[in-house]
Amino acid sequence: MKTLLLLLLPLCHSCARSSHEMTLFLTSFRLSLSSSGSVTEWLDLQTGVDYLARTAPAALLSVLMAGELKEPLAARYEKNSNMLFLTYSNDIEACVQVTCKDKYVTFELMSITKLDTIELVLWGPYPTSMNRVIGETVGVVQGESFALGIQALNPKTLGGYPWNENDCMPQIDIFDQDDLSDLSEQGKRSVLY
Repeated sequence: MKTLLLLLLPLCHSCARSSHEMTLFLTSFRLSLSSSGSVTEWLDLQTGVDYLARTAPAALLSVLMAGELKEPLAARYEKNSNMLFLTYSNDIEACVQVTCKDKYVTFELMSITKLDTIELVLWGPYPTSMNRVIGETVGVVQGESFALGIQALNPKTLGGYPWNENDCMPQIDIFDQDDLSDLSEQGKRSVLY
């Protein structure tokens, strides 16, 4: 375990740029989160371009409770354990494991309190200024030289925004038809992208 940590330290380190922000540095990328758990920066360190569009809120992880989507009220990062704790109303706390790699960072929801009151957890959406390629189903957006994406790591994770609260099962195979604008589900083959 100590060897692995030593190998990761040169690739990713975090710091508080201010008392209200957590920043993760990767080889060519910087991600910053506010003290309330919102993404505040998607910076390409090679070009100096910040790809976060400030047109809408960008909570890292929201929760649906009693039919209402709640953004975190506070975020606390424990550097020694690489754990991010997000606090919501009603004494809800989510524990997120942060793992930095050379070119990407992963966030894994490890636990959440009062699970019986949580209807859905939602990563993002994260507004970006990139628009060259957009793949909502797989959760990717790409510009000329930079891409951001959410990779679904299990059948309960979607790369895009859920159509329904129970959208964890396969979706229609949009490419199995001639009319790509037809989003009706009836009579369509399902696929897990």
